[in-house]
Amino acid sequence: MASKGNSYVCDNSYSFTDATPLKGNNFYRLKQVDNDGKFTYSKVVSANFIATTLIKISPNPVRDVLHITDLNAGVNTSLAVINSAGKIISKTSVRADSYDLDVRQLAKGIYYLRVEEGEKSSGYRFVKE
Repeated sequence: MASKGNSYVCDNSYSFTDATPLKGNNFYRLKQVDNDGKFTYSKVVSANFIATTLIKISPNPVRDVLHITDLNAGVNTSLAVINSAGKIISKTSVRADSYDLDVRQLAKGIYYLRVEEGEKSSGYRFVKE
């Protein structure tokens, strides 16, 4: 960090994973808030997501077990449950064409299931009753 007058120049890098991107163009920007409350926005960047994964989850809403089907059995698949604040609640790896995820321990609310198969990643929203 280098001082420049009354401000500091930082070489920070940021990362963000959108657990449920929409098909097509998605637009993102950063909001920088100064100590005095003033803020600026970064330039807008876009990412184009192509829906190629046909994974199914059911039932939705779910009470006890979320059934995940049509996974690629030949690929090590990572399943992550993410809460609405973006925190990873649980993560598991499977190597099968389907998986039953026990969600009884989750509080009622909205969650995201991030599925990573090799280089492909997709996200699914589900509601825990």
